[in-house]
Amino acid sequence: APFTPSNTARSAGTIYPVISNLPPLYDSKPNDPSARRIGSYLMWVSISITCVTSSMFLSALAPNLLSSALINQMTGLQISWGSWFIAFLPCGIVLWLLTPLLGYWLYTPEVKINDEVPKWAKQELTNLGGLSRREKLLLLFVALALLLWVFGGGLINSAIAALLVIALMLITM
Repeated sequence: APFTPSNTARSAGTIYPVISNLPPLYDSKPNDPSARRIGSYLMWVSISITCVTSSMFLSALAPNLLSSALINQMTGLQISWGSWFIAFLPCGIVLWLLTPLLGYWLYTPEVKINDEVPKWAKQELTNLGGLSRREKLLLLFVALALLLWVFGGGLINSAIAALLVIALMLITM
């Protein structure tokens, strides 16, 4: 969540491709009575948790940045990434823990034991192979951007940090 400032991009581009591969392992299909096996539960929980994590991180949703800028403009109060996270953390942890439980209570899946997913994940990771040089660089740059946003507030403006990371990405292409 801290890396993608869009619920839609995170849900449709990152979470859905992973989650959509899990229900078929249990013969659970969309728009079918078999969706009750596990597919509907997984979809509901994954999308709901995305909403929770979007609130936990300043950089996880564009309106968070907008509200931070408005607060700064109206009061002069600067909200850092860390202070936003700490302020929402108590509520975020409770919601993060309760959301799957609420989903389980409202729409209990038929599948209770989940032993196929680890086997599938291990096979998929084996099929992918090791990380390429470009993938390792991307991980490094994403970590650098996050570290600069979280801890670099006094040293470097967040927009400059983003431009720096983009420049590094372009240089190493």
